[in-house]
Amino acid sequence: MTQPMTVTRNQDGSHSPVYDEDWPELTQLEWHAGVITLETGLPIEVQCTSNLPTGVRVRDYPDVRQDIFRVAVKGPWALASTGAMEFKEAWSFLDGVKAATIAIRGGVLP
Repeated sequence: MTQPMTVTRNQDGSHSPVYDEDWPELTQLEWHAGVITLETGLPIEVQCTSNLPTGVRVRDYPDVRQDIFRVAVKGPWALASTGAMEFKEAWSFLDGVKAATIAIRGGVLP
């Protein structure tokens, strides 16, 4: 199992590593989760699983989406975890975590 990506904020406000849309979807989501973690202080974990039943070969079902994602957000008092989402849904969920955190904190992030 690989370690999730670590994202840091540079002095100029940019992030390291620099986002690369050619990364696999899981890596893109881990990067986005890292940025949201920096902005909100909430630890976020992204997991990727296959939506194919065990023992089914991808080459037998080329039109079936292979990856689904689950996102877990650890708040001060609870853990919120999502059901299965496709890439765009998971990305939007992370944006929602940021927006909700801003709203809850009265427009202020740590």
